[in-house]
Amino acid sequence: MDIKAPEEVLFTVPQALERLLAFPSTLGWIFRGQANSRWPLLPRAGREPYYRRKPISPPADIGRLNHWRQLAVGYHSNVPVPSNLFEAMAHAQHYGLPTRLLDWTESALTALYFACSDRYDEEGALYAYFADYYVNNDVNDYAAVKRVSRLRVAPFDRRLLAQEATFVYFPNPRESLKPAPIAAELGEPSGVNLLKFSIPADFKTHIMRQLRELGVTRKLLFPDLDGLSQSFVEEFHRTDAFKRRAAVEALEYEI
Repeated sequence: MDIKAPEEVLFTVPQALERLLAFPSTLGWIFRGQANSRWPLLPRAGREPYYRRKPISPPADIGRLNHWRQLAVGYHSNVPVPSNLFEAMAHAQHYGLPTRLLDWTESALTALYFACSDRYDEEGALYAYFADYYVNNDVNDYAAVKRVSRLRVAPFDRRLLAQEATFVYFPNPRESLKPAPIAAELGEPSGVNLLKFSIPADFKTHIMRQLRELGVTRKLLFPDLDGLSQSFVEEFHRTDAFKRRAAVEALEYEI
């Protein structure tokens, strides 16, 4: 019988902080923000059009990764691609290759930012997850990891550091993350290791303003010139979305 992830609603940053303090990263909880609450917790290697249903050995995504590893050496000499499969997978994921990894963070505020920083007309979602299993960094065979597991690698990029990034590995990239029972000593009343917090579309711009007041901005999470430039673009879109919503509310009030 499938277990359903408990779902709550977040409206403000103070409310989010009060609730999410119950999931300390020091105990192993991690977080993910998604701009659309309907998106499944599924790595890109398992999504269309990247997934190939025809069984081959190695699977298509692992074949792409192996090819990427062969070519990547000549493209980024400052950060050598590691020889370990899973560490190389983390590098490939970070630079945009569809892999079996899903990005998570140890920072609830970072996850809240990503849940609210895009698609202002759609409900967002923040997830809290406690991984029961970890990838052994000495393992170099994807087939040896049979369960959904957390992958921790040494940060190799300033963005990873700024975002307090971590990863979750899916042995079957077509199976989305599902909640499972959790140890009672962790103190989660729901008794499961995955919880969902929805953020209504109407509150996204409000939360983004509050996050900005706390210093959680794109230029903080993307500490490079691209992040700085995008922070200006983001501010324009956020302000524009706020003005559009205010105009609609004013019209509805007049009617």
